[in-house]
Amino acid sequence: MFRQENYDLSAHNTFRMKVRCACFIEYESLEELLSLDLSALPQPVKHIGEGSNLLFTGDFPGTILHSNIEFIKYVDMGFDEVPVMVGAGVHFDDLVAQTCRHGLWGLENLSLIPGEAGAAVVQNIGVSRSGNWFPAWYATTLSSAKNADSAPPNVRMRTGIRSSSIRMTDI
Repeated sequence: MFRQENYDLSAHNTFRMKVRCACFIEYESLEELLSLDLSALPQPVKHIGEGSNLLFTGDFPGTILHSNIEFIKYVDMGFDEVPVMVGAGVHFDDLVAQTCRHGLWGLENLSLIPGEAGAAVVQNIGVSRSGNWFPAWYATTLSSAKNADSAPPNVRMRTGIRSSSIRMTDI
């Protein structure tokens, strides 16, 4: 886990704004994330991806969390669909490219969307008007951990156009 106080956020936002946060934490595993005492960190606590939908107008007084969990796992269930589990830190376009290389279709029209897979539940990448995920998409590590019950991901996360249960709250 990487942690630094008074951290420069210019590499973590599209506009490369020269701003700082009181504390920056980048975690490598779900266990590291869950080990954090969020109430003991400088507040507010915000979780970011690549920063493609983020504009800082000044220094951030709280803590920024960033996932560096990067894996793509295919789950062969013997059906026509193949669930894909992906770490929150995987660049979304890399996920699209890899699923296409493996002949798994459903995400190809989402190529070149900026951001990381973990932000998909906030940006609603690939959510249709009915709130259903594309067939190849299963869930991110972070959203699976936050909503660990047996309901399908789109039900657990209450996804809709530009909204989800995760977007409504800090982690």
